[in-house]
Amino acid sequence: MIFRFLLLLFLFPGWLFGQKPRLFILNIGVSEYSNSSIQNLRFADDDAKDLAAAFEKQNRLWRIGSVKILINEQATRKNIRDELDNLARLVNVDDFLIFVFSGHGREDGLLPYNADPADVDATTLSKEDLFAKLNALGCGYLVFIDACHSGSFAKSSNLAVKAATGPIEPDIRPLIDALSAKDKPYMIFGSSASDQQSFEWEKNQNGYFAQTILDALDNKPVSENGIIYLPDQNGDDKINAHELDAYIKNAARINTLTLKNPQKVYSRLTLADEVSLFDVNKNTIKIEPKIDDDYDKDGISDKIDQCKDKPGKSNWDGCPDSDGDLVHDGIDNCPFQKGEITLNGCPPSDRDRDGVLDKDDNCPDQPGEELLKGCPLHNDWMNFVEGGIFPMGSVTGDLDEAPVHNVTVSSFYLSKYEVTVEQYLEFCNQTKSHYPVWLEAENPYNINTGNKDDYRNLGSALKNPKNPIVGITWFDAIEFCNWLSKKEGRKPCYEISPTEIKCDFSADGYRLPTEAEWEFAARGGVKSQGLKYAGGNDLGKVSWFATNSDGKTHPVGEKKPNELDLYDMSGNVWEWCWDWTAGYTAGKQTDPTGPPLGMYRVLRSCSWGTERDICYPTNRSYYKPSLTSSNIGFRLAQH
Repeated sequence: MIFRFLLLLFLFPGWLFGQKPRLFILNIGVSEYSNSSIQNLRFADDDAKDLAAAFEKQNRLWRIGSVKILINEQATRKNIRDELDNLARLVNVDDFLIFVFSGHGREDGLLPYNADPADVDATTLSKEDLFAKLNALGCGYLVFIDACHSGSFAKSSNLAVKAATGPIEPDIRPLIDALSAKDKPYMIFGSSASDQQSFEWEKNQNGYFAQTILDALDNKPVSENGIIYLPDQNGDDKINAHELDAYIKNAARINTLTLKNPQKVYSRLTLADEVSLFDVNKNTIKIEPKIDDDYDKDGISDKIDQCKDKPGKSNWDGCPDSDGDLVHDGIDNCPFQKGEITLNGCPPSDRDRDGVLDKDDNCPDQPGEELLKGCPLHNDWMNFVEGGIFPMGSVTGDLDEAPVHNVTVSSFYLSKYEVTVEQYLEFCNQTKSHYPVWLEAENPYNINTGNKDDYRNLGSALKNPKNPIVGITWFDAIEFCNWLSKKEGRKPCYEISPTEIKCDFSADGYRLPTEAEWEFAARGGVKSQGLKYAGGNDLGKVSWFATNSDGKTHPVGEKKPNELDLYDMSGNVWEWCWDWTAGYTAGKQTDPTGPPLGMYRVLRSCSWGTERDICYPTNRSYYKPSLTSSNIGFRLAQH
């Protein structure tokens, strides 16, 4: 009995005697980057310092274990990892950590001070690395990521929280129960969607997300359409897990409504709703909504005030004009930058407000990354394909589809549509090369001067900008991939020499899918419903093929997509893949890329001229990479 008591005392010294649990704080803020190609921020280091100071005051529910802040040149990848390792030696299983990162981010990692765009894998703090370090602590944790694309750090999860036992003060019992559970509790917040930016709030000298957390601790109300949201919803002077989650999501959205792309906070949590995490500033006045309230005291009733929390003018619907551009904040998409009325208050030099001037922005109408010349990490026409294991091949198809063998495919992206005439000809016109044979000077297939009718027979469909490109070689497709990668500031996948072409599958540029990737995606990936064709069992609803195509290509995306929202995977045009063709072999494989040499490159799908009996996803075909056809095109893949 004495031994058990001593063991409990050793493992859980705090909660056995009703003491408060220990809180450890590690905040990272990177406003300045060592690499000049990464745009500096203004307030990320202030975010880290201000939040650390606010958390350190939370001494009613917690005993503060330690507070560590790394800013700018201190916040190298090595230093961050070392601090997490140090914490692993300090914390007990019933302690709790708050981890904050404010700075630049990618969908798959965070950019420390010494991040290098030329060596991303070695210089960023990857998502997997971060959570491996956090989970190695053995205690619960709360993570706030204030960075672009940070929604990928917080995807929905439903894990059970087990209760603890012991003589504990009633006020903190739910918290102690959660921290001493076998399954350690956590909350993870990402400041924006995985394809979205996080913005800084010049008015408050903090990021919008960081300011929202500070407001939560101060129990500051936010309002929308006459509804007032408070962090302490139940009035017990504490903020529990449910209240924190609800407030941060609502307040961050409301605070950024005046921006072009309001921030959408994502969260993942296993803490029980009723577990109190923070006490609120009792000096804050709680406001109950009234019919004729004037919350911002500007003399304009909240009934008609379009900016209820900011004093304004009656001729501007109760809104101010923060930047003095005569476009009031209620309709100004850039409320802290002088802009033009015709551009909803934004300056003409940066339409998408991503910090990259339009003259340097290759994607001026969608917010993107400076490292990618203003383009987003993944374009909205690239669909995510979650990796998995599938039986590649078929026992009922042609001989070259056997033997069926299990293949593991890592996650990747695949273009929603086949590359179109419009997309491909932009490449041709900019490079003055690699024109399709039907536009190539002195080519017999040229539709204007040639003596062969193969392409001329397609009529107007051949030049329809929304139809898939045809008449291009495998080598043309490779060159297009590298051109588009460079255009968007990405690392090209292909190293091209006169004697060989090598593919770097880890690069973030565009490439052709491997044959395994193509089949896995066509069959629906991990969402596969076992359909006969890509998207359904009725070929006419998912495909343009010989029976319904009228002998020509058709605009991409007109037929029903498959389970991964990919179009035309069973028709319209055949699609080039990376692999040299070869027979299948038995045995498990992981991310196969085909043999190193060969005579023919793989084709997948089927086309406008194909009969229905070969349009199923496991069917294989091939073609010489130097040849073209009026029914062969391609689509793009990306790491």
